[in-house]
Amino acid sequence: MKKFIIGSLIFLIGNTTFTFANESNIWYRFDKKDLVGFKDSNGNIKIKPSFTQFITVRKFDKIMAVMEDKNNKYESYYLTKSGKKIKVDMFMIDNTFDCEREGFIRFKSGAKLGLLNENGDISIPPIYDNLSNVNNNLLYALEGATRKKDGEYTLLTGGISKLIDTKNNVLIEKIEYMDENINLYSIIEEKEGYQKSEIRDYFKGKNEKIYSFINYEKEFKQWFDSITKEELKSNMIRQYLHRDFTYIKEDKNFIFTKKDKINPKLLNQISDALNNINHKGTDYFVSLASSYRDNDKKIDKKLDNCGTYMIEKYPDIEIRVNLINKKGEHYQNSYSFIKVKNGYQLLGMTIRI
Repeated sequence: MKKFIIGSLIFLIGNTTFTFANESNIWYRFDKKDLVGFKDSNGNIKIKPSFTQFITVRKFDKIMAVMEDKNNKYESYYLTKSGKKIKVDMFMIDNTFDCEREGFIRFKSGAKLGLLNENGDISIPPIYDNLSNVNNNLLYALEGATRKKDGEYTLLTGGISKLIDTKNNVLIEKIEYMDENINLYSIIEEKEGYQKSEIRDYFKGKNEKIYSFINYEKEFKQWFDSITKEELKSNMIRQYLHRDFTYIKEDKNFIFTKKDKINPKLLNQISDALNNINHKGTDYFVSLASSYRDNDKKIDKKLDNCGTYMIEKYPDIEIRVNLINKKGEHYQNSYSFIKVKNGYQLLGMTIRI
C-alpha cells in the first residue's frame, strides 16, 4: 500500500479574529485598510479584516485559500466555514491561489496535486500531476506526465488523463484532458441497447460501462442548423438575440444596445449574415470561446467564488466566417453565441458591411 506524506495538517478553531458558525449561507468580501474581511448577506461581519489583498476570493461559501501578514511574515492556509485552518502546500495557478468549486479545493504535496473537501479533509490524495476544477462532482486527472522547464514555467507533457469523481473513483480511464467541448453536467451512464445521439460523445468506462456527454459544438451546430434550415426572416431574428446585444461597426467602436431597439436595417443584415453561413461553400468554423460581456446582468451566477468565468458550464460558441472582398482581401466576420435554457442567443458580432 502506498503512503503519502502530506505534511502537517494543523487545525485551529476559535481564533478571536473570526466569528464562525456552521452556516450554509455565503459570506461576501469587503476591504478595509488594505485588509480583507467577510460579511454575511445582512452586513454582519463574520471575519474581521485580517487577510492580505493578495487573495482573490470574492465570496466565501465552504472553503477558501487565504493569506495573513504576521510580523512581516506571510502565512497562507486553507480555511473552512467552521474556522478550521489547514496548513498544506498551497496550489496556485499564475501566482493565484486555487478557488473552491462545489465545496472542493485543490492542494499540493511536492509536485503532486490532491483535493480537499469543505471540511478540510482529504477527498483525493496528492497522487496526480494535474487536476482540473470540479464540475458536477467530476474532474480530470493527469498522471504519468513528464515535467519540463520552459524559462520560468514548468510544462507537463505526456501522461494519461482520466475522468474521476471527487471520491477518486475512476469512471473513464483514458480521455482528453479538460476537453472543453464535453459537457460534464450532461453525463449519462448508458443502458444496454442504447440509441446513439448525434450531439453526444461516447466513452468506454471502467468495468465495461459506457458514459456519454453532450458535445457543446455538436449541440450548437444542431441548434444552428435548425433555425437556419429555412430562410431566417428579419422579423424572426429578435428571439435569437441576447437582450444586451453588442456589435462592432467598421470603425471598430463597440455598440451596446437592447435587442428591442435594433433598427430594421441592422436586423436585415444580421438575418442575411446568418442565412449565408449555412449556404453551400461558405468557409466557416465553430469553436468555444469565453467572450462573455460585463454588461450581462446575470454574469455573477456564471462566476466561481473568485470571479472566474465557468466556461465548463456556461460556454460561449463562436462562429468565424472566412470571406474575401471585391479587392481580393481576406477578412473574417465573427458571431458570438451564449448558451441559454432553450438553445443559444447571439450575444455579439463583428462584421464588415
